[in-house]
Amino acid sequence: MTRREVVFVVWGPVERADVPGVCERLKEQLERSEPGGTLVVDVADLGPGDAAALDLLARIRLAADRPVRFSHMHGRLRQLVEWVGLGHLLQERQEHQRQQEQRERREQRAGPECADRPDLWEHWDHRNQWGR
Repeated sequence: MTRREVVFVVWGPVERADVPGVCERLKEQLERSEPGGTLVVDVADLGPGDAAALDLLARIRLAADRPVRFSHMHGRLRQLVEWVGLGHLLQERQEHQRQQEQRERREQRAGPECADRPDLWEHWDHRNQWGR
């Protein structure tokens, strides 16, 4: 777990009637957590999945106010997610990891106070000095 990650565990198997309650529990946990960061959702108990699992994954993504990474996903559930056209739920993880790595490189070069300020770090040269 990296900094500012919120871990949410989904206990399964999940029935359609369980989905609203799970989403409510997620919202409550997010309200208690620090804003920003990544939501890591452990879905190991969902197993190979079904329509209720797909519904839950989509609703979790909609309910989250931050990037979502699904962990411990069964291979068949992953295939099902891709097959029904929800692969973007899984691809966000890769994009978020790429953005996080870029941010960490900027922090190393220009310091944390400049990492989120492209207007500042663009002027930081390779020798860690401000350009003129």
